[in-house]
Amino acid sequence: MRRTISIMLAVAMVVTMTMMFASCGDKDKAASDTSSKTETAAPEKEAVRVTVIAADTFVEGTYSGLAKNGLERLEKDYGVKGTLKECGGKNFNAAMEEAAKNSDIIIPIGWQFESVDMVAAKYPDVKFIWLDNTKDTNYDNLLYVTYAENQGAFLAGYIAAKTSKSDVIGAVGGMDNDSVEDFIVGYRQGANYANSHIKVLTSFIGNFSDTAKAGDCALQLNNKGADVIFQIAGAAGPGVFDAAKQYGFYVIGVDTDQKAADPSHIICSVTKDIGQSIYDIVGDYSKDGTWDGGKTVKFDMKSGYIGISYGTDDMEQQISKNLKSDVLDLKKKIEDGDIVVDSAI
Repeated sequence: MRRTISIMLAVAMVVTMTMMFASCGDKDKAASDTSSKTETAAPEKEAVRVTVIAADTFVEGTYSGLAKNGLERLEKDYGVKGTLKECGGKNFNAAMEEAAKNSDIIIPIGWQFESVDMVAAKYPDVKFIWLDNTKDTNYDNLLYVTYAENQGAFLAGYIAAKTSKSDVIGAVGGMDNDSVEDFIVGYRQGANYANSHIKVLTSFIGNFSDTAKAGDCALQLNNKGADVIFQIAGAAGPGVFDAAKQYGFYVIGVDTDQKAADPSHIICSVTKDIGQSIYDIVGDYSKDGTWDGGKTVKFDMKSGYIGISYGTDDMEQQISKNLKSDVLDLKKKIEDGDIVVDSAI
């Protein structure tokens, strides 16, 4: 009897201990699972706050519109928290300082933000990207970005000279500043490369917004014989297109492929893709914090940000395949350094 009780007690002890070990195992596994989940759960990355500021307003199909499009792509692809701010032609410093209060990166668009270095010095924790301009003052939180627009303009000048029937071509600039002059210098050199007897006329509006005056400037050049006119007038550019349509001359677009605005009169465009450069610079920062400020970076034709475009194949084409082939050869010579394009900057 005693032996039977002892055996029963022993069995009970084994069962109890087995259950205890199983329970401990479950607890250890649960603890391990919890620990594993805790270790793999990473905190959400805060969105990079980017403010793009236009000196006037954002206009689709123009320089400012490209910047807007670049920001919208960043919002979609990188989760950037974007803000668009328009100055309406005034209070440029105040706009930058206001944006600095709730931005990680500020991108002012236009020469009007020439005091960007002073604002950058005041807000060292905010990064600034000033496009199409540069200064001697450098800060680690300030990046100047310039473009070799003269290289694209060289190709436009070559096309204009080869297309002209009058041996007179023109260019309408928004303002007589370094950036516009850089276009004109390249345009003139390309035209002379194509035809040493070509005459290149220029006219300036005095701003980048007056479409009516842009049209008047283009008409004046046309009255002097210019049958191909390059518009370098920003938001005022459509005024040149309107004049071309009304008076029957050809025009060359700028910054983005503008042929769709009037395929019958816009024969090509010099592209300066600031939207893509914004996307690439800010995109790299959003991915891994890459930032290389305190200097000026210049994007040339070889970088892919500068080029020439002719619209889509289904649009009316004034430029022959042979001429387009010649332009491709010239493009490669520029990229390889065989042709050095003059610059005003």
